Amino acid sequence: MSLAAGVTLYEFFAKYLLYYLHERAWLLVPPLAIRRLYGGRSKGRESHGRSLLKGLSWRLVASGTTLVISWMVTGNASLAGAIAGMEFFAKIVVYYLHERFWLCLPRRRDPTSSD
Repeated sequence: MSLAAGVTLYEFFAKYLLYYLHERAWLLVPPLAIRRLYGGRSKGRESHGRSLLKGLSWRLVASGTTLVISWMVTGNASLAGAIAGMEFFAKIVVYYLHERFWLCLPRRRDPTSSD
């Protein structure tokens, strides 16, 4: 149990920071470039392709972090790999659903905007 608590504690703080940096980096990728890549039209909304690419890129960052932290805590590379492998496949689906949910929520309008 203390092994799981150690991994969880380290992961919480590491991924909190990494998620923020990941989101900031994706702000630099214009949605139009992703739409052109997939040939779709999203009418100003984030496309499914962009959400999938964000999910995949985050999974690579997050699972890499899990692998390193699990290895540091357990000292066992095989166990760390198994943990990171299971996490990769389970959480990419959860992240995609999370992104789509947030896109369904109404956004506050900017009061200084002329629309």
